[in-house]
Amino acid sequence: MTTSNETFASFLADLAERFADAPALSSGLGDDVSYACIDRVSREAGESLRQRGLAASDRIAVVVSQEVSGMMALLAAAAALGTMPLREQITPDEARGVLARAGIRALLAPGSGGDGAREAAASLGIPVLRIAWRATDQQLEIDGPSLGPVSPPAPPAPGDIALMLVTSGTTGRPRIVPWTQSGSIAGIRAAIVDKGLGPGMKTVLTLPIALGFGAIEVFVAMASGTLTIIPGQIAPTSIRETIRRYQPDWMSLAAAHYGSLAESGQAAREGIPALRWVASGGAPLRDDLRDAAELILGCPVLNLYGASEAGPISKQPFPVEPLTGAAGRPLMDIRVVDDDGNDLPPGSAGRLLVLGPSVFPGYLDDPDATARAFTADGWLRTGDRAIVHPDGSLSILGRGDDLINRGGDKIDPVEVQTVLNAHPAVLENAVFAIPHARLGSEPAAVVVLRPGHDLSLRDARRWLIDRLSPHKVPRRIAFIDAMPRTPSGKIHRAALPSLLDHPSDR
Repeated sequence: MTTSNETFASFLADLAERFADAPALSSGLGDDVSYACIDRVSREAGESLRQRGLAASDRIAVVVSQEVSGMMALLAAAAALGTMPLREQITPDEARGVLARAGIRALLAPGSGGDGAREAAASLGIPVLRIAWRATDQQLEIDGPSLGPVSPPAPPAPGDIALMLVTSGTTGRPRIVPWTQSGSIAGIRAAIVDKGLGPGMKTVLTLPIALGFGAIEVFVAMASGTLTIIPGQIAPTSIRETIRRYQPDWMSLAAAHYGSLAESGQAAREGIPALRWVASGGAPLRDDLRDAAELILGCPVLNLYGASEAGPISKQPFPVEPLTGAAGRPLMDIRVVDDDGNDLPPGSAGRLLVLGPSVFPGYLDDPDATARAFTADGWLRTGDRAIVHPDGSLSILGRGDDLINRGGDKIDPVEVQTVLNAHPAVLENAVFAIPHARLGSEPAAVVVLRPGHDLSLRDARRWLIDRLSPHKVPRRIAFIDAMPRTPSGKIHRAALPSLLDHPSDR
């Protein structure tokens, strides 16, 4: 497996040399940003941060809006130092935990949006720098206090942190996944599925930048010289209109988008221009949704499989190859092992291990979780069950743990349970996945109250909404008299879904 010595700065410089004034980003309103401009802006922003006392070894957080300005801020920051993207909707409690654990020195935020991150930064004494993208003269302004003496002009090294993604794990708190500079670029280049892409072609971003999915999509598009249109948030029901309006050559869609297409029926084909292909990632795609999308869009659906901790793991290439496994061909070294760690032959189902240059070095501030994530000889345990077929292709059979995959958003039930248990009326609760027609699954919860206490469904949801991002809040909550248990005293998780239809009489 080849390794990379690139950094984000060298990646952007290379793209500027290869594609120069070709458009790289746009809102779709005629405000194209070229590859050369991105390289210039990133270097200027890096110098501005250095003048304020930030060095390549420091870590900052950036509130990333779903627009060109948010992408420009993230690109410029990642080229200069370790950067944690945050959603505008993050709550103060969520932001406070990850900002403190990551050792964030400064928060970059636009003039509006990201109030939860700002509040958390203020409570931790973290300075806030204001960022603003001036589209008229294509400048990225950074305003705010000096954080110390001017740092020496030392650019990030390939092994330094570029991005820090926040993802749920199984420890009861979100995990912070660092991507190195070289590992990030190695994963980006490996994820290019279509060698025929180049200047003059375009895509429309539908995935959230701040969660990492969208950012990687933009980076991959840039690596091939194509234009990414970022028109803002795109509702699943707006995909057909989006394709008609912008006429992209290709797109990446999430499970909810495919569900919306399937629900729209055959009439949705009318007036849709031809695409080369669409990609599916973030969550397994049901066969019926894939078939409906291919019929409506008139192009193949390519599966991409990856993980926050590993980057892109496998892909279906274009032109389409006849492969047994729906997840395509591996992009790194892989092994399928039994529960004892013994290698299994092709065609056998087992636990998937991976090894490659884009695999992360370990969770920030969580050595125990890092130790559990890797084998003694350095292979990453993905947590997924898989089959490697005789033709070398890969099938993913599902998670081997209790993470809830809501349309690509990985939700840790322990994190949600911890928030519920903090309510003074709650004695015990359990959070688990229930099926969802479009998203695949979504969280639900059953709650046992303390004797003599009362809690309404509305107040329980308000408690959660004030402390969690919206996608983590259970859509169904039932109050029960006692938690079902196995003979050993553990919660009988298989019995939980049926309790939603038979709550206690309250």
